[in-house]
Amino acid sequence: MSRAKRRRRRVPPYPTNPVNWYELHLGGDYSDEESEFLRAIDEYKRLYQRPFPTWREVLHVFKSLGWRKQRDGVTR
Repeated sequence: MSRAKRRRRRVPPYPTNPVNWYELHLGGDYSDEESEFLRAIDEYKRLYQRPFPTWREVLHVFKSLGWRKQRDGVTR
């Protein structure tokens, strides 16, 4: 038996039963705020055709969601 055939046998078969995507990938447990931010970033990327937004653009998305820096830096 050749090496290539032995190597192919080691690969587990693709699951035939339906699986939950979130069970297979990390991040399926995002909070509502995190999900809102990710949707806003995705919308921004589609709207402006920017697959990789700059940090300045990410800050713009934060501000569009209502984020503001506190002056004294202490949460009250």
